Amino acid sequence: MINKDGQFLSHILVRPAGILQPYSLNYDVNTHRLWVGSEYNNKICVYRYLARQETISEHLFDKRTHASEDEMPKPSRAIDPNSTHVILKPLHDIKYTKTSQKDKECLQKVMTSDHRLHESRIVTGECQATVDAKGLESQTLHRSIRISGVENCNHISFVTLDQMWVNDRRNLILWNTDGGILHRLIDVYCGSNQGSHTVNSEGELIYIDRNYNINKLSNNRQIVSVLVKRKNFKWLPRCVYWSSRTGDTLVGMFSFHKNKGMYSKIIRFNKNGHWTQTIRRDSSNQDIYSEPSYITENNNRDVIMSDWSGAVVVTDHQGRHRFSYTGHPPGSGLKACGVCTDPLSQILVCDTRTDTVHILNRDGCFLSLLTTQIDGVFKPCSLCYDYSTHRLLVGLESNKVCEYEYITEPKDLSDGRPLNTDKTDSSNSTCSDVSMCVDNS
Repeated sequence: MINKDGQFLSHILVRPAGILQPYSLNYDVNTHRLWVGSEYNNKICVYRYLARQETISEHLFDKRTHASEDEMPKPSRAIDPNSTHVILKPLHDIKYTKTSQKDKECLQKVMTSDHRLHESRIVTGECQATVDAKGLESQTLHRSIRISGVENCNHISFVTLDQMWVNDRRNLILWNTDGGILHRLIDVYCGSNQGSHTVNSEGELIYIDRNYNINKLSNNRQIVSVLVKRKNFKWLPRCVYWSSRTGDTLVGMFSFHKNKGMYSKIIRFNKNGHWTQTIRRDSSNQDIYSEPSYITENNNRDVIMSDWSGAVVVTDHQGRHRFSYTGHPPGSGLKACGVCTDPLSQILVCDTRTDTVHILNRDGCFLSLLTTQIDGVFKPCSLCYDYSTHRLLVGLESNKVCEYEYITEPKDLSDGRPLNTDKTDSSNSTCSDVSMCVDNS
């Protein structure tokens, strides 16, 4: 939003749910509604952001055009949250930038002051959470490993102190840090900027094959079994993550409709490959994902997805949308790739737009940049945290993995991965069909 003289006032829509990529606008002066069209899909959402339409200042209306006060538009009523109208984030919650006091007073009068966007939250640059910086300092680069056999380090899955799975856009290899390739998989889906594999507590590889099945490779690398067989050809898996807390497998999926655009969701499968949960929309039934890239899980069981369309989207373990991080400052742009969490429940994400790694707290507040081009890190695209050494592995678009230490007090952290505290046996799921055709919407 800018004033009539071209001065920037504020963002009023930051990656709106349902639309995600706003592309076209039209303001209806009769109903005082803003119509926003999406480039991402064939959806139009209708918003209200003016709390009242009567004359406030000469910036908006010329008082001389009104014959009397009776002819002036009356204050609009609050919109039913269950209606098709979506209410914008109030302007008073958003930081002003170089805005005159006159503009502020004018806008504060006309903007709604008691509503939220979809009852969900876009993280702003003014987080109220207290940042605990204990144990954090500038990162230390311990070593750089050049991985022969791949052109880039698109994704990393840590196995042991001396072994990791790494893939480029063609193949997936098990790399020994002493300098050798222990195993190579060809029948694997290796899309660009996608976390197509993960490792469970038994050291077994879980990956997406070329037929879009979810397979499991035994730790001796001799047996391949199908964990989730693809049966719904409308939805395709794009990224996968194994949860050390529940033993579940989280799968980011997308579907492209010729006349509707792209839709995405996360599906949770239990250890037997049975569907248990679908995460797709917020409390207002609006889509929260666009293009799933990588998935991880935090220590509080929050589900975290890096979305290639420009955000890190976080839901709680019940699938309720908590927040979306869109860069620092908010809305400044983010090309989110690899994502992981650490023992402090911080969220780390690669931003290929700026060639940096962002560190956020568990509530989405920006803390710092971990790596930049000044540190010699060019185009980071994948992340993996090693709980045994408390080192962060950063995969680059070259065939190099950089190993960093940035938590200075590992002795105060729990050793190993988080324990499985969920004793619920999810194997008794009512879904007996091991398939991906669990949500046709």
